[in-house]
Amino acid sequence: MLTTLKRFVLATTVLGFAAHAAAADLTLDVYNPGESAIFPVSSVLVSGEKDAILVDAQFGKGQAEQLVQKIRASGKQLTTIYISHGDPDYYFGLDTLASAFPQAKILAPQPVVDHIKPPLPEKSPTGARKWVPTNPPRPSFLRSSKAIA
Repeated sequence: MLTTLKRFVLATTVLGFAAHAAAADLTLDVYNPGESAIFPVSSVLVSGEKDAILVDAQFGKGQAEQLVQKIRASGKQLTTIYISHGDPDYYFGLDTLASAFPQAKILAPQPVVDHIKPPLPEKSPTGARKWVPTNPPRPSFLRSSKAIA
């Protein structure tokens, strides 16, 4: 007969193997422009068998265009762009990405959405107002983890 401890150990082991198997089906592809960007933020493409989610959209148009090429080369359908932080270097590239992938949902946690709300001139770094997007798409509030399925 199984004791409570043995049941717990067995259940934990089974869940561990199941989680490992599920995670093995995802791939991560990290893009960081390095010194070629003013703000070298990392973006991550999380891919399953057919679909992908992008975490963070870059700052500059050139870096966002490189992400578009990387996503297209993956052969995956971009379903979601998740913005993890409200500073411009994480989301100014949304303009380029949303144009290339209009079907992709743009999501962020509520504090990030709130941080992005001020008018863009307040968010633009000094001297960059000439080349930052005038009206990048704004993310929607991510209500639950079920929004990314």
